Amino acid sequence: MTAQPPGTPEDPKDAQARAFFDAARGRIDGFVARNFSVTGSAAMHRRAFGLDLLRAPLNVVLAPIHALTRLFALIARLLRASRLAGWLDRRSFVLPTRVAAEVEARLVHELLGIKRPAKAPRGLSRQLEQAPELRQLLRDGESPGAIAARTRAAADTIAAYSGTRSAMAELTTALLTVVFGAWVFRRLTLPYLAPALASAAVIAFMASMENYNTTMFAKGAACTFATEIGAMARNANGHPPVINAVGTVIILLTVAGAVAHTLLKRKEQGR
Repeated sequence: MTAQPPGTPEDPKDAQARAFFDAARGRIDGFVARNFSVTGSAAMHRRAFGLDLLRAPLNVVLAPIHALTRLFALIARLLRASRLAGWLDRRSFVLPTRVAAEVEARLVHELLGIKRPAKAPRGLSRQLEQAPELRQLLRDGESPGAIAARTRAAADTIAAYSGTRSAMAELTTALLTVVFGAWVFRRLTLPYLAPALASAAVIAFMASMENYNTTMFAKGAACTFATEIGAMARNANGHPPVINAVGTVIILLTVAGAVAHTLLKRKEQGR
């Protein structure tokens, strides 16, 4: 639409375009309520069952690349590199999904008010070009090349929105999965595994003391408690006093553990 001087009658084509887009703006609230509410989003994402479940993990990996291309496109636009910005905007690294295709279709048919044809042509730009609701707006004074360029630009804009939405959805899903997984591990998994981890640590320590030869072969360049005690025991100048102290501590810990186990058993039997 071109700006008209004050007092000049509005061009019929501009008036028709204004009425078309005003009607589309009036449908925004209803469109959001139907498609992006909890129930609407759940109904839309039913289409994810199928091959979309296989594409989703790949899109999680590709989503950061897609987001970076959008960021670079914005930077290029700020630097007035319009050709580079347009090229980056047309790049989509996320795999097409049925949910993204449904979002594009609902944008065209529900938000823009273009009726679904009985046999839709392949390609979003062809659908826009052949839409009866846009035919009058596109045909008046426009060459076929200009019409194809305008519909292609509109289709690229819609595809860029759906691709960016898919990328952000995958990033959000991955973030929620990581956060919820960390919470579950800390509050559920780790408390249940704690006794087993403690028992494994004690058994590993005892095995390293008992199977001295295995420990010597498996330790590599490291020095364990058992090998350090063994090196002290082979000291040509005699056993250092620290060996006696360590042995005493081990005996006391063993006796304390046995007493604690006995008391706990008696307490359980007395209930």
